[in-house]
Amino acid sequence: MYNNTYMRTLLKNAIGKLEVLKGKELIGILAVIFAIFVVMGLLAGYVINRLGGEAPDNSPNRVVVSAEPVSEAIYSGKVVFVDPHIFQNDEVSFKLVDEKSKDIILLKTSDQKLEVVEGQRVEARGALVKTKDGKRDILVVSKVVLRNAN
Repeated sequence: MYNNTYMRTLLKNAIGKLEVLKGKELIGILAVIFAIFVVMGLLAGYVINRLGGEAPDNSPNRVVVSAEPVSEAIYSGKVVFVDPHIFQNDEVSFKLVDEKSKDIILLKTSDQKLEVVEGQRVEARGALVKTKDGKRDILVVSKVVLRNAN
């Protein structure tokens, strides 16, 4: 256990030495103490930022691209809704199909572009990426042009 009288003596001696400081010595000591706390604060902020990072964004409209875009692409077809549970790792809710309802490519976007044109014939432009399992391509749609004319 700590010896209370020893701690009291140390504190008394430290306070006594600080009371003697005046003028430039006092300002110098305060500047050093200030600098030490600034450095400690910056280091603590850096460590907390590295360990904690940013809180994950769990919004349903967030698009997470698993890989860098391989290329820009343009596809034409009809936008059809896909059950999000089928491709839940890739957050895909739509696909593009041809006249015979054959799959062309999976689609995803960060906004409601695809919801607005669901069931319509479109030209979709965007970045081409792979699914997380690497088996299929996904078009991360940046632009949709309505092509509904027969």
